[in-house]
Amino acid sequence: MPVEDLKSIKDHYKGLKLYAVVFAISTSLLLTSIDTSIVAAVMTPMIKHFNNYAEITDWIIPAYTLSTACCCLLASRIASVINLKYGVCLGISIFELGTIITASSANINMLFIGRCIAGIGSAFISNLVYLILIEIVVEEKLPFYMSIISVVFNMGTVLGPIIGSAFIDSYPTMGWRYSFWINLPIGFTSMMLILLAYNHHGDNYLKIIAAVPGHIVSLGKKSGKIHNWRLFANSCFFDYDVVEFLSFALGFVLLFLGLTYASGGVYPWDNYRVIILISIGAVLIFFAIVWDVLLYPRICIKYGETANPLIDVLCYKKIGLFATNLCIFCASFSFITILIYLIQFYQIVLEQSTLSKIIPLFVASSVSVIIGARFIERTGMVKLVIVVGSLLGCVGAGMLQLLNFNMTSSKNIGYTILAGVGYGSQVQSTIIAVQQHLTKEEDCITEEEKKFAERQRINVNSFYSFMRLLGMATGPVVGNTIFSILLPKRVHHSSDLESLHGYSVNDLVIYRLTYDTEQLNDTLGKIMLTCIKAVMWLTFCFYAINLCASLFLSGKKSPHKFFNDSSDIENNKENNNGDDSDDMHSENPFKKIESFIPLQGRKLLIVRLSLIHISEPTRHAQIS
Repeated sequence: MPVEDLKSIKDHYKGLKLYAVVFAISTSLLLTSIDTSIVAAVMTPMIKHFNNYAEITDWIIPAYTLSTACCCLLASRIASVINLKYGVCLGISIFELGTIITASSANINMLFIGRCIAGIGSAFISNLVYLILIEIVVEEKLPFYMSIISVVFNMGTVLGPIIGSAFIDSYPTMGWRYSFWINLPIGFTSMMLILLAYNHHGDNYLKIIAAVPGHIVSLGKKSGKIHNWRLFANSCFFDYDVVEFLSFALGFVLLFLGLTYASGGVYPWDNYRVIILISIGAVLIFFAIVWDVLLYPRICIKYGETANPLIDVLCYKKIGLFATNLCIFCASFSFITILIYLIQFYQIVLEQSTLSKIIPLFVASSVSVIIGARFIERTGMVKLVIVVGSLLGCVGAGMLQLLNFNMTSSKNIGYTILAGVGYGSQVQSTIIAVQQHLTKEEDCITEEEKKFAERQRINVNSFYSFMRLLGMATGPVVGNTIFSILLPKRVHHSSDLESLHGYSVNDLVIYRLTYDTEQLNDTLGKIMLTCIKAVMWLTFCFYAINLCASLFLSGKKSPHKFFNDSSDIENNKENNNGDDSDDMHSENPFKKIESFIPLQGRKLLIVRLSLIHISEPTRHAQIS
């Protein structure tokens, strides 16, 4: 029987049904995480194949993550119309198409087009997976299930470099292509699992497939009428807010293009092309924010439409919510930049395999996800996890300044583990912190309130995904800009490398990869190491911003088990003669005691039960 109400949906998915859905969506998320990290592992062979360092480094990851970041704002809006299940399946289909184009690319432009298409598909997957989880899991259990899919995501980031390195070691020339083909069977399996497990609407897929030709014919007939095109344009403008979407997307693309052209040596920084690209990009991004806050609501009021911007105004108004999104942006920025330049340090500077070198980074982030989730589940103290995580991230990014030519396994683990913990501890804690600022649909009475709460949930969570992915898109571009500026300049000032004076960063990296040096710590290697350390200082700065932002988070606790074990609640109800008014989550005179005294739940319960026998009139007077 179809289930529509949110509370009924949460009640429907329990036990094996819930586990099946979590497994299915985790598989789809594994698909995107493997694809993100596998690219970092096969980047050096791709540089050799296409003979281009600057564009590969600048765009192979941002082409994917930037298209994912921009489209995730729109993906949730589209999925709310076709429902979350078909939204994820659509995303997997688009992702697989992009994978096929990438794996069979004959030139660098085809490669980037494939990555952009895969990124659009990833926008549906990465965003909607979290929305599905929020829809089917009760709030007090959300940290645990968030930690599961976060661990799966991190597991994919661990498997990606392992799979990529295995393909490269076995097939040096074609291995990078096989690394993308591996996504096809994973994606197909994931789609089948989601269709079977996540089906509370009771859809009959055979009937849906049989009805597709009729829908296509009907759509063809409707497309011939001007009135329908007018309705379509009106829907795009008001319902999907394409003005803001296009402004953000074009703004970031133009900004990144300007940085790429200048840092890669295609044009000098004072060239009019670079100045125009960066200026127009910055103006479009600023216009998108102004449109969202000021212009769009006024236009909606003028034409009698409901204002539903892609980025909910709540994201700007609430300091705690804005700070949470800033935290995940900075953490993602730092983590992906550290990952890329650790790989380049080992592959380009030390000429070593990265198979075992970056695993400690991912293992540390995965373990910290589990520990952080269990801590939040027991205590509800989300802010503490984020603050400690950002602090450890600062220390970890600072320790990467100790990278040298005599790296041992113990040094590698010691230098990278804290950087992984800094990111992993914030993966699920930040999205839980976001939920604290939302209107609960269970608390809504009228249908209008429920629609508002659902719209807010989709928009705010989409903005969270946007900020996380934007950090992953921005990190490589800014990091490569710094690396590309410093490397040619420092080579030019070296008297030992006169033959390389005038070389661009692309020429220097290709030279390093093809030149047989007798000593790894030669002059060029030392200069490259100093440039990589400069990029690591950048990650330290962003982790520091992350730490400062975390101090502005809300101190509100999430629903947890520390003070509300089921046995405690049952005992409490018995002492109340079945009266639920003194339940742990209701307003009562001892609620403030619970939030301040750091005692075990059962010990505090003794205090509460000893006081619970206050007479009814006195107790109600205290509550009021």
